[in-house]
Amino acid sequence: MNMKRILSLMLCGTLLFGCVGMAGCGKPAGNENTLDGKKLVVYGDSLTAFGTWPFTTAENCNMYLFNGAVGGINTTEALDRFDKYVIEREPDFVTLCFGQNDLLMEGVDQPQVTPEQFKENLKTMCEKITAVGAKPILMTCSYMAIGYWWSSQAQNRTHYVNVGSPLDWLEQYCEKVRELAAEGGYDLVDIRKACDEYDTEDFLTQDGVHLAEVGNQVYADLLTKHLQDTYGNDPKAKKIEMRFPCISSPAEPAELPIISYDPKDWDTPNPKEMEFDTSDEGYLLISNTNGRWPDAHYAADTSVYVPVEGTKLVCDFFTSPGVNTSIILFYNGATPFATTVGQYEVINKHLGVKTEPVSNDISSNQDVQVTIDLKDVVPETAIDEKGNVLISGVKIYAAGGMYVPVVIRKLAVATNGEPNK
Repeated sequence: MNMKRILSLMLCGTLLFGCVGMAGCGKPAGNENTLDGKKLVVYGDSLTAFGTWPFTTAENCNMYLFNGAVGGINTTEALDRFDKYVIEREPDFVTLCFGQNDLLMEGVDQPQVTPEQFKENLKTMCEKITAVGAKPILMTCSYMAIGYWWSSQAQNRTHYVNVGSPLDWLEQYCEKVRELAAEGGYDLVDIRKACDEYDTEDFLTQDGVHLAEVGNQVYADLLTKHLQDTYGNDPKAKKIEMRFPCISSPAEPAELPIISYDPKDWDTPNPKEMEFDTSDEGYLLISNTNGRWPDAHYAADTSVYVPVEGTKLVCDFFTSPGVNTSIILFYNGATPFATTVGQYEVINKHLGVKTEPVSNDISSNQDVQVTIDLKDVVPETAIDEKGNVLISGVKIYAAGGMYVPVVIRKLAVATNGEPNK
């Protein structure tokens, strides 16, 4: 059953849910023209996917958050998944921060995406955002520490002979962002312009690309200032306690699905490597097409928020002969493509089933029907001060036999009651 249909049925019963209006994470009664209670969707590459700045910004601005970014992605690839991870998330504001992958050279004068196409791709995204009544916010991306960048990004120096230094080349992409903002009247946060005030060793991690604590703070500070200066907050608005859209547990014991069984709600880094289907019984079928170990991604529209103590994890699946699997749960806004350290757990070892000696995958040809304590698969770092946890994503591997499915009959939590207050 489609997750949206499941949620609709829940709304008719005892559950309260929604993007902005549920028990434990209700929408503040603020001014509709302020940031309070609005939904911020951040979209980009690994600088967004693995950054702490999106959460900090949402917290500063009293907003809900969804991080739809993907590590390693360029703007052409981002367009392929744009509707699913931006438009369908019903945003009010969307940040677009790309460039570090677009500019990478695959040969002499052969970038993944040319500056001109980069600008067109961003323009298409902005137009899609404004068409649904949301506000696009263009961001230039930060610089690189060139000494580390060549090796960490596996780049060939000879490919850049006609474009100057990589920093010069990056500037061409940043300038396209600025041009588009001016031409379209779109919001602009010029991260690159601010970078020169900081030492790269403080701003970036040792790979010379990704954001260290200082870099994350600069991103958050600049975006927060832009949002608050432009749109503002209502000092009387109720503060959001839970940053991420969620379903609160009902007052009475209930079982809540933590995945969708609709194949359209799942994704994978390379669509050609996996197949998703539904059995006649409504079970989810996941299989690979290459005999290797690709992974399936699910990021919830509205995540499940439950007390850890007293809640059970219900696992009901079958690994067909010749195919192994691995299941990872993500918490508190982390997802398979926007991972946060300390916010996920591989559940294989907790299920008491046969696993492979090297990979620790759940072995093939097993009918698994296990119910375990949720507290066994939630890291302490993912449990909030009230003793609750938000389950926000699931990753499932299907390793081994080609077109041999892992059959997911049920992944759910059985809770005794509403979250702790």
